[in-house]
Amino acid sequence: MKYPYYLLLILCLFVFAFTYCDDDDDNDDNSTDDDNDDDATDDDDAIDDDIFDDDTSDDDTIDDGVSPRIGNVYWEPNPTELQEIENIGYWWVSYIYFTVCDPNNDLAPDGEFCLLDMPVITDPCLDWRDLETDGDVYDVDDCDNPTTFWLAYTFGSIDDPLGIPQGEYCARLIVSDSAGHEDILEDICVTHDPPVSMY
Repeated sequence: MKYPYYLLLILCLFVFAFTYCDDDDDNDDNSTDDDNDDDATDDDDAIDDDIFDDDTSDDDTIDDGVSPRIGNVYWEPNPTELQEIENIGYWWVSYIYFTVCDPNNDLAPDGEFCLLDMPVITDPCLDWRDLETDGDVYDVDDCDNPTTFWLAYTFGSIDDPLGIPQGEYCARLIVSDSAGHEDILEDICVTHDPPVSMY
């Protein structure tokens, strides 16, 4: 009669082993396997640590600086006019005016002003200290009161008013600070139309 006791002992061990090995990930009373559930520690929906995934947000917060800001750009006079330029003589000319503020206050010493897409410009980029201004190139961080700069552009002399042909010319203006941050404005247009009957 000892065999029934062995069978009972084996049955009890089998039941214990089955209960212990229940693969129920969420520790509930359901014996259904939870392998396909979404663990609470899944990195995709918790705090993004930028090591394994980047699913929840872009964490690129590296700031390479604040660019200078161009404003209030215009040509004056427009169209061009015959004016006397000191130490040069009479030329058909217009001045490009613009305001700039630079929150980093580092236009000088290595920033540049570039006037592009205009005819007959040998070197389109100038040092900030080459421009006329009503302020101080070393003090331009007040964006509520930006600093005004300007530059003369000649289209033709009194003897050769059509040194640059009649027409409309549209410039592209790029300003940069010493760290290389830029601001760009395009389609800043001026008309050169001297009365040919004068000559």
